[in-house]
Amino acid sequence: MPETALNIGGREYRVACNPGEEDQLQQAAALLDTEAQSLLKALGRVPETRMLLMSGLMLADRTTEIAIQAQALQKEAQSLKSRLREAEDRVATLSSQASAAGNGADTAEIEEARRTAEAAIATLEAATLRVERMAAERRA
Repeated sequence: MPETALNIGGREYRVACNPGEEDQLQQAAALLDTEAQSLLKALGRVPETRMLLMSGLMLADRTTEIAIQAQALQKEAQSLKSRLREAEDRVATLSSQASAAGNGADTAEIEEARRTAEAAIATLEAATLRVERMAAERRA
């Protein structure tokens, strides 16, 4: 089992990991080190166990906040998908009514349904980008 050196809060730790997990372990340690460095700047020298505990809690807090935001965005995306399906159904219904009536259907209503569907698509795409950005920030 490979052993990897990790630097956290100005201290070096040697940790064993499975082969191929070294990079992921280094990334996790870098996140912990960022929090530890922040603590050291704010508080000065801190006992090792307290530094690790507080750094871990700060990371857990950030992770919880990201999870809450992701959950809210997922709910928003589901709502937008539902609105999009409704708008698509409405466009299809109005289009078939227009065909059956020989174009006698209200074209303004059809156009409004089309705009609603397009707006729902744009909002869903924006929400997707926000979720992807949050995921990228979490990985960084």
